[in-house]
Parts: sequence; C-alpha cells; structure tokens
Amino acid sequence: MKKVTYLITLVLLLASTQLFGQVQNTVNFTADLTDLIAEGFDPATDQIEVRGFDGWDGDGVTTISGERLMTREGTTNIYKTTLVVQSPGAAGASGFWKFKAGPDDKFVDGGWELGAARTYTFEADGNTVEVNESVINIDVIVTGVGIQNTINFNADISGIIGLSSTGAFDPESDQMTVAGLDWDGLGTLISDPADRVMLADDFTPGLYYTSLTIEAPAEFVVGDSTKWKFKAEPGDRFSNGGWELGSDRWFHYEADGTEINLPDIVPSIVPLGEPTTTNTVIKFAVDMGQNPTNQYDDSAIPLNLLEFVGLKGADSTIGAWAGDWTPEDTVVSGSFLGGNDFREMIPLNDSGVKGDVTAGDNIWSADVLFPAGTPEGSLEFKYGAWYDGATTVSASSPMDNEGGFGTNHNFYFTGSLNGGTVYSVWGDMATPVTVGVDKDGELNPSEFTLSQNYPNPFNPTTVIKYSIAKASDVSLKVYNLLGQEVATLVNTAQNIGSYEVKFNASNLSSGIYFYTLSADGLSFTKKMMLIK
Repeated sequence: MKKVTYLITLVLLLASTQLFGQVQNTVNFTADLTDLIAEGFDPATDQIEVRGFDGWDGDGVTTISGERLMTREGTTNIYKTTLVVQSPGAAGASGFWKFKAGPDDKFVDGGWELGAARTYTFEADGNTVEVNESVINIDVIVTGVGIQNTINFNADISGIIGLSSTGAFDPESDQMTVAGLDWDGLGTLISDPADRVMLADDFTPGLYYTSLTIEAPAEFVVGDSTKWKFKAEPGDRFSNGGWELGSDRWFHYEADGTEINLPDIVPSIVPLGEPTTTNTVIKFAVDMGQNPTNQYDDSAIPLNLLEFVGLKGADSTIGAWAGDWTPEDTVVSGSFLGGNDFREMIPLNDSGVKGDVTAGDNIWSADVLFPAGTPEGSLEFKYGAWYDGATTVSASSPMDNEGGFGTNHNFYFTGSLNGGTVYSVWGDMATPVTVGVDKDGELNPSEFTLSQNYPNPFNPTTVIKYSIAKASDVSLKVYNLLGQEVATLVNTAQNIGSYEVKFNASNLSSGIYFYTLSADGLSFTKKMMLIK
C-alpha cells in the first residue's frame, strides 16, 4: 500500500512539474547571412550573436548554458550556435530574443535587429528545437547616400559650475557631452565619436561647444528628425545618471550640406549635492481620481479594476529604473546602501495603511525611506498602474503606462523633506509636483525654520515657507552662485507665525540659486534649482 501511494505521489509530482514547473529546451540556432553579407557584413572581421533569453519583457526566461556568439560553417554563409534555455512556465510559454551584429559602429542601432523582439515558444521539457532564420533585420551603416548636416552645439552651464567637488559641475574633472543623434536608426554619426565631448569656450565663462556631422537614413527627407540629449559625466556625480531631465530633444534635418547653429541651450542637468546624514521618509502620493489614461493608447484606466499603483525612479531607493514594469518588480531582489532592501518598484495602496492617509479616496500613497547617505539632488520618477486589462494594452512593460520614455515627474530631494509629501496627478508631467512639509496652521511655532522650496526644480515660480518664533525684523533674499543678490522677497518686521512667499524667477536664467532667511540674529540658507 505504501509503495502504491509513493508511486501515485511521484506521478502527481512529475505531472505538476510539467504543468506548473520549469521547462528547459535545447535550441539550435541557424542563421543564413547571405543577404547581410551582400550588404557589407564581413565574415573575416564581423560577428553575430544571439541575445535575449534573460528576462526580457518580464518573461522570466534564463539561459542555462551555451555560446551566444555564432560560429560560421566553414566558408558558407551559415552561422550556428546552441543555447539551453529555461522558462518558469509550462510548454507554450514565450521567451524573447534578437540577433545582434558587431562591431557596434558598423551597424545601424549598434548592431541590434530593428523592430520588435523575436518570440520563441517553449516546447515540452527536454525537447531539442531547431530555429532557422534567413531574414536578419540588421542594417549595415552606409554613408554618403542620405542628407548630411553639421550641427554646432552650445551648452550654457554657467548656473551649475562651481568650485566644490559636490553640488556643482567641476570643469577640472567633469565633462559635458552630446548623446544620441543616432538612436533608433534615425541617423548616423559621421564625426569622430570623441567630438561628442564639449569644449569650454575661451571667451564666455560657462559656455561649452562642439560640432557634429550626422547623416540621415537614405529614405529621410528634409524635415524628418532624430533625437538627442546632453549628458554630464561621470554620471554618478549628477542626478539621473548625468542624463538631462525630461524628454529627448529633437533635431529636424535641413537641406543636404547645411550647417546649423543651434541657440545657446541650458541643459536640464542637476549636480548631486551632499549625502544626507540621517534617514529621510517621504510620502509619495499620486491622484488617480482625475480620469487617468494609459499612455500607450489613451484608453481609460478603470478605477474599479485598479489593483495597485507602483512607483519607480532614478534612485536605488525607488528602483533605479531597473526591472520590466511588471508586478514582479515589487519583490525584494537585493540590497543597497548599508543593507537596505532593494525593490525595482515600490507598491502604493489606497487602503489607509502603510503610508496611505485616507482609504478609498483614489490617492494612492506609500511612505518611502531614503537611507542616510542618499545624495541630495533632482530625482526623476513616475508611476505605473496594474489592473485587469493592462497586459492587453501592452504585453511588454505593461505598467510603464503613465508617461512615455523620458517623460517623468521630478523633484529636488533633500533631507529637509523628512516627513513631507511628494504629490502628483497621474499623467500630468507638465505641472510641477507639490513637495513640502506641512507646517500650515502652526500659529505659534516654537522655533525659526526655513523649509525647502516647492516645487524644486521649478519654472518659473516656486513657494518658500518659513516660521518665525517671535516678532522680529525679517529678510528673505535670493542669491546666485556668485553670491550676488538677485531678489529680495521679504524685508520687514513680522510677528510670530508661519509664512509662505511665492517667488517668480521669470527674469532669471536657469541655474542653482540660494535663498537666505535672516531673523533675530539667526540665518538659514537653502538651495533651489531653476530650469527653463
């Protein structure tokens, strides 16, 4: 009887493994490169490999063994390799992959296949599968056939240049670069890649310049465009890894041979400040009650089907932009900065618990702890909504549905925001988020305080709050990085109480400014960032 029970248990175990467990396939890849070789792929110097099968689009697939680099069959145009791949699902599950050619600078889009990823469908566990492909969606860069333009770039970074090693651009060790122009096959860089690094103008302090020549794809006409951004290096000294905040910039091709002088541009780049010395808890709250839509197709997000909202952003505390924008991103997957749990996404709730103030008000919230040592600076973030139907709208990255690539919220993180709230409206990236510690209604404050302005960064208005502990002569002034006074906001006697002042900087240029509160022999100074 025990033997029969054991056999039944074993059969059930094996069956459940096949139905619900991991599935492994041995996949033999064969690629016929006849057409690609005719376009310019050189078997003597170029290479092709299989990429993917490592969690693309949240498929959970892993590569167990094998060589990604494909090997040529003698002197033929046939290339082969074998990979053992594993899916956490059953037979019929999908894995995603692409071919990639090299070297990167010889092929469009760095050698990646153009278009969507290929889909592999897993067969029964242990099967060996043949994948034969003759249409390889890789293009060799061909110059001299498209529109060529020379672009003269000027970056005005006078507002972020300083003498300190933190909190400012250091001309001795930092670089300003022009990135892109060749992304997504929208252009080819003709100039030496080293020319992406901008040079300091000898006559205008804070102005950096460079010239780059690019070529449009052969099918492009005047008016078609390519995208780019400024990027500061090294990335770990700047917010957002040195990348400009906000969406990509676009350049529209002009007639072949035209040289274009772009106007002076103030890059939306913010240096990181000093690391905080204590933990900082900030409540992130997003209002889902104002007719939220899915950015992929502008369809309405059904609030009655909304299961949770996720938060993701540039800092490690909120995921460092890692993961696949799926619910699995909320699982602890490592640690950072002194052993703190790392999640690729922070879940928010509307249940009146874990940082949410009021249950059922469609404002989804969570308290997020930024550990001591987090550098101050501008922080980009956005939200994702998980609901029944999200994967129907987008099977890949279904929760990246608030704003498109590079379209994010941002605020200036500082330790003084401990206990404060970062409030956003879903999908409204144009309106600055509301940031601050609530001191309103404190009629008799016990100490003098100066709060961080909000929003920060700002354009062109921001609010500064402060508290006066006893009747005093009060001044609130704004200074530039050179210590020059640029605005006087308050200069009068004030009674005990809490105050707020709106500062309009429409007549000032982008950059870092300081505001100083002086009262009763005390002085407080904070930093703010104007980005136009």
